[in-house]
Amino acid sequence: MPGVLTRLAQGVILAGLAWFLACFFHITGLLFIKLLLAC
Repeated sequence: MPGVLTRLAQGVILAGLAWFLACFFHITGLLFIKLLLAC
C-alpha cells in the first residue's frame, strides 16, 4: 500500500506547514499590534 503512505506523508507535511504558518502569523501579528500600540 504505497499510495496510502504517500498520502499520509503529504497530510503530515501540509499539517506541519499550516501549523508553522499559523504560529508565524500569530507571532508577527502580536508584534505588529505591540508596535502600533507603542506609537
